[in-house]
Amino acid sequence: MKRNNFSSSSLSPENKSKNFLCETLGYDEKIADGVIDALRTSLGSSMTDEALYDIILQMAGRYEVGEDAGLETLVESVRQELSRSEGKKVVQFWCIPPVTDGNKKGDIKNNAFKVHTYEGMSITDTAKYGTLEGASTLSEYIECACSGIMACSTCHIIISPENYADPSLKKSIGVASEDEQDMIDLAFSPQPTSRLGCQVTVDKSMDGKLYVQIPSGVNNMMDYIPFEDKS
Repeated sequence: MKRNNFSSSSLSPENKSKNFLCETLGYDEKIADGVIDALRTSLGSSMTDEALYDIILQMAGRYEVGEDAGLETLVESVRQELSRSEGKKVVQFWCIPPVTDGNKKGDIKNNAFKVHTYEGMSITDTAKYGTLEGASTLSEYIECACSGIMACSTCHIIISPENYADPSLKKSIGVASEDEQDMIDLAFSPQPTSRLGCQVTVDKSMDGKLYVQIPSGVNNMMDYIPFEDKS
């Protein structure tokens, strides 16, 4: 991403909002404009540019460590509205729930349910923010303790080995980076085709073909981070 050379302190309040969204958080201009328009619409046109900037900062939370305070939800709402208006394709994939004693007989794919999402969304974002068929059910199985900054393994999923056996699908799905693999190694019962849902972006080549299995357990290392008791 191209970075501006000027200091944010030299910007007008309105430009500071857009600069923060684009340069600091990495959103593209369409998303930034959509967020600003949505806030102005919901909070009133009389809201000052400085107040808008303060609200965006508050919603971003402790973004440096992945602790969002509402901005991510607004961004995903704007992104999906843009997807609709731009005519992006709705892609269907299949999710296989965790295997239990009650459903492990026969082909586990028989237990799969459909999930619809817009191309360009990740598996995890579909679970967190998706509004189409199956997204709310998917959200019951996938969590994301680190807000998608690849600092945990709570969105661990297992891609069907058959998908990776298909060269065209394997290219679309991609393989785990070294940093992603480090997190997968900490996940519950990692498999050769394990991925983090936040790193798998759905595209139209996967339509009706992608099978994602949910592991039967979750390791959340963030639950065990020690904090100093200052009381």
